[in-house]
Amino acid sequence: MYAGARTTHVSIGGFTLKLGYIATLLEFAPNLDRLTIGSLFRPTHIDNDISPEAVIRVRRSLSAHPRAGSRLTHFDAVSVVAPGLALLCQILPTQLCVPNMSLVRPAPVDDNDNDWLLFLMIPRIASISEEINISAHATFVTLHSADGTKTRTLSCTTGDIDHTTILRALVNAHLPMWDTVQTLTINILQWSALLDPLHGAGITQMGALQSLTINVDQREAEDYFDEIVEDDSAWLKFPVLEKVHVVVCGSDSAAEPTFELVLNVIRALIPIIRDIGAIRMLGSVLDLRAWAAAPGLKTAFRERCKEIAEEQEEEEEGPTAVSLVARHLSLLP
Repeated sequence: MYAGARTTHVSIGGFTLKLGYIATLLEFAPNLDRLTIGSLFRPTHIDNDISPEAVIRVRRSLSAHPRAGSRLTHFDAVSVVAPGLALLCQILPTQLCVPNMSLVRPAPVDDNDNDWLLFLMIPRIASISEEINISAHATFVTLHSADGTKTRTLSCTTGDIDHTTILRALVNAHLPMWDTVQTLTINILQWSALLDPLHGAGITQMGALQSLTINVDQREAEDYFDEIVEDDSAWLKFPVLEKVHVVVCGSDSAAEPTFELVLNVIRALIPIIRDIGAIRMLGSVLDLRAWAAAPGLKTAFRERCKEIAEEQEEEEEGPTAVSLVARHLSLLP
């Protein structure tokens, strides 16, 4: 053991680590500021060499004053093989709440694979989940505090990822965080997948949500989209929502958004803006943006909206909620 009172940064992994070694490291390096367990290049296994009877004693020892890990500002786990994270959580002090924690790992294999949730200690972060960002396919999830001083990051590395499993686990990890989120950024694909677990968990409103950004990327939607019906999220309330940003992603060389994709976006928007009473005051709510490199995709998105509005008005012999939203989006700068 080469760690001591002067040790502030440790990065170790890529092989089999003894759980007892990690416990000793935490005990003898009380001034650790950054700790990374694992490696991007090889998986890391954690071998449990601590008897069940000793686990309680080890945790009690690490929880004693000065508490192990109390000065950590960053704690990362990278490609730690299950059940390594669960073992690690058995010895971590129960009071430990590191400001910044991140996890790079394969996606959870099923709904019961919650090792990563335990590691990120999501049940303790209601106060830092004012901002949630969920990338396409939920391969990258970040939660931030409003002041930016605390973060939780999950990065999934496997190619074949079931985003519904990740989103369901995230929803159920700490239900109160959906009452504290103020800013939510999400791909349209994940928005539609998020609704079922929210509804199943009994979440009927996002009481603090002020800004919702929905990213639209045709590349992410190819062969991977369930049709959205207009009332899919009619049960979900947004009492203080002020702005909905629709962002067309990609580059001008990417595939233009299709009629079907844009129609799904409009259907997803209708219950949101209807809930906040803005179906006929869209100018104050909706905002259309595009990546700096994709002005052509924004133009294509507006053209699809115009086509949808004209088709709806012709079929229904007058304006509908779909045509009103589509028409408004087609006229946005």
